[in-house]
Amino acid sequence: MGRNIPGLLTSLQLDFAIVEHDRLYYRPHSDEISDMLNHSLYHNVVSFAAVQAEWANTLDRIQQLCPVQRAAEVVRPDKFAYITVDQAYEYQVATIERILFQNLLLRPKYRIEDRDTIEFQADWLWNWRQNVPWTCERSSSVNRLFPDAPERMFIYRYNVVLV
Repeated sequence: MGRNIPGLLTSLQLDFAIVEHDRLYYRPHSDEISDMLNHSLYHNVVSFAAVQAEWANTLDRIQQLCPVQRAAEVVRPDKFAYITVDQAYEYQVATIERILFQNLLLRPKYRIEDRDTIEFQADWLWNWRQNVPWTCERSSSVNRLFPDAPERMFIYRYNVVLV
């Protein structure tokens, strides 16, 4: 079946490793496992209420600039954040982007311009992000052959090398 290879991969402090059918299976020391379990991976996670409060504040600030046609009202980890405004408020795009990027529990991803609307899409974050330089690039991947394809799509990119 498998071969027990004592001492293999000692840098990982393994009790033993088994080679079977060109695969390597290993089991770490029990002390290492308990250390992993005791060290919480979620020690910096922000509460749901804090993410919701930041989102509500962001929505309020944008609604002071222009009417919002559609927006995600409730923060959900399995959904993305979105805000849709009328194309007539295109002159407010830079200000809306600034407000979105000021929410450090939000990661803006796309701006989609289609027919008479502008939609901003973002991911909610459960850890505070740093304020980093960003750019907005027009996407060339919009396929106009699809009937519901947007007219223009922009992607937000983060420049973490300059930080």
